[in-house]
Amino acid sequence: MSWRDEFLVWDPDKYNGTNLVHLPASLLWKPDIVLYQSVDEEPLSGNLGLSCTVTNNGVVRYNTPYIFISYCKVDLTYYPFDTQRCGFKFGSWSYDETGVNITASVTIAELGNYVKNGEWELDDMIIEPHVVNYSCCPHPFTDVEYTIVISRMPEFYIYNIILPYVLISILSIFVFYLPPESGEKMNLSITTMLSLIVFNQLVISTIPPASDGTFPIIGKYFIMMIAIVALSVLMSVWVLHLYHKEHNAFPMPPLLKRFVFDILGRCVGRLKQESHPKPWQLRQESPKSGKFRCPTNRDSLLFKGLKSFTRLNSNDVNAHPGNSHAHSPKGSISCVSEDCTCTQNTCTEELIMDGTLEMLEIGSDNRSRLTIRVEKDVGELVKLVDYLTERKKVKDADEDIAWEWREAAAVVDRAFLILFILINISLPTFFLLAATKRI
Repeated sequence: MSWRDEFLVWDPDKYNGTNLVHLPASLLWKPDIVLYQSVDEEPLSGNLGLSCTVTNNGVVRYNTPYIFISYCKVDLTYYPFDTQRCGFKFGSWSYDETGVNITASVTIAELGNYVKNGEWELDDMIIEPHVVNYSCCPHPFTDVEYTIVISRMPEFYIYNIILPYVLISILSIFVFYLPPESGEKMNLSITTMLSLIVFNQLVISTIPPASDGTFPIIGKYFIMMIAIVALSVLMSVWVLHLYHKEHNAFPMPPLLKRFVFDILGRCVGRLKQESHPKPWQLRQESPKSGKFRCPTNRDSLLFKGLKSFTRLNSNDVNAHPGNSHAHSPKGSISCVSEDCTCTQNTCTEELIMDGTLEMLEIGSDNRSRLTIRVEKDVGELVKLVDYLTERKKVKDADEDIAWEWREAAAVVDRAFLILFILINISLPTFFLLAATKRI
């Protein structure tokens, strides 16, 4: 500061040409210039033990180093890409303009000796003198305000906060890429959510607290991503619920089936696959005779066993000494053949739709005790085949229901995978552009 003191004027010729002296500041009058925004306990006008420079025309210069501690209302909306404007208003606390008139000695800030800071970058410094009227006093007060414009350097926050946060959030995508049968789907989703919450506690400690309505955009992004990851946990539970619905053997509701396979499946490019046909679905009905051809796999083996069993017992019948038809061609049982076709002279086979043997007739009118036993055993065998066939049908029906639920879970999993990929791309892009004032 500099001012002119009329009581400190002298003629240099009377004092051996002395036109400059240094005097203790405590011995001179000094204006009570203070920083209005100061929060320091020691005022600027305190005694620092320094000297003042006085010239012969009464100009006093008081240059002193000082650390100012002041308050500044910050706007954290675009943190950590924010730019702050902080004002430093210097003026007399007790003298109005009639006693102390404060003016700015320069209009452009001198930044030649400015030392750069590692966190903030000085963009500009504005000097403005003011004349303010207060209700307490009849005369106005003068002051000079220095406004500094500083921008935060975001590199530290990008590499240590934002980038790790985005990478942890991307893990929520792989929750839906992991197949449900792996058994690790819930572990990955919950671990991702917990790690994001723990990391968020570290991030919050670096954000300056503010409750004046200037909540950072990046903080909104952090909260949004925690909600998205928590939603991925809920969606993983739903996918696993659909996948393990097979144990209930409960058919899928038609409305849900139409939504999952016809609408959602087409949107994600995963169409419903048809299940494999069952053995009884391969049988073809003969249009004229009403008879059915034997299947080539399971039922053909059954009839081969019946053929061998029937031939064995037919030999026993022919070998019986009391059998009057032992060598009669009508009494021989050779009706069961490889392709399940018979002649009208020996026997007739009739198969119903489920492939069971309905009746086995012997051409001879006089049935022996052995042939009756054969027919009885064959009848029991037919019942067992009917039972096994029905059990197989029920099992295959349950497998079809389980397969349908698993396909629905796969479609929903694919849909959530695409959805979370879009979210993890769009949300960081949107918030970063908003924080950098590009949108």
